[in-house]
Amino acid sequence: MNQKELDLNIEVTPEIEDAFYFLRSVETDIPDAEEDESVEEYEKRLSRLCDAPVRAGQRLEKLPFEERMQVIRKAYQMIDNLKKYGIPCAEWA
Repeated sequence: MNQKELDLNIEVTPEIEDAFYFLRSVETDIPDAEEDESVEEYEKRLSRLCDAPVRAGQRLEKLPFEERMQVIRKAYQMIDNLKKYGIPCAEWA
């Protein structure tokens, strides 16, 4: 196996997937309101962007510390893969 194959060889569990989406949301800037957007429309748009990652973070909090750290490390590896290869893991190619 070459380095790319090794990097992308991640078995994605629901916990790793939660960590991936939560951490990606943390690294993503919160968008500004658009000029013609009402406060209510802006809040709805933010809710659509943030609700799922927040719930994923809440599920991660329930994991034992060591397990949580393991899935967070794998999620960061997936984020690095996304930056290097354009995909987080072979399973999601």
